[in-house]
Amino acid sequence: MVWRQVPNTEMSWDKDGKYAMGWGVVERKLDFGQCKHQRHYVSHTGGAVGASSVLLILPEEDDHSRFSNLEERPPKGVVVTIVANMQGTGLNSTALKIALEFEKDKMKCS
Repeated sequence: MVWRQVPNTEMSWDKDGKYAMGWGVVERKLDFGQCKHQRHYVSHTGGAVGASSVLLILPEEDDHSRFSNLEERPPKGVVVTIVANMQGTGLNSTALKIALEFEKDKMKCS
């Protein structure tokens, strides 16, 4: 339930996503007409006077539904967190790029 998207919401840092319970959620999507491949990920951003932060989770893709049997099998994947001493800095896209690089490297080793 924590990662289930709430209808009619829009994340300010990624227009492809929607809000969930404290998280921004981007669902997996393949648009072959425009060749867009979008990975499922969840993130939470924050900021304060003089600081910005992000926590991003890129779950492993598998053939099963992400929401089936989560009580029995928690998701695995790549987690990236960034804290910067700069106010108003959008860190989500940087965290996603880092996570995707780690995922690529992980697949090479498998």
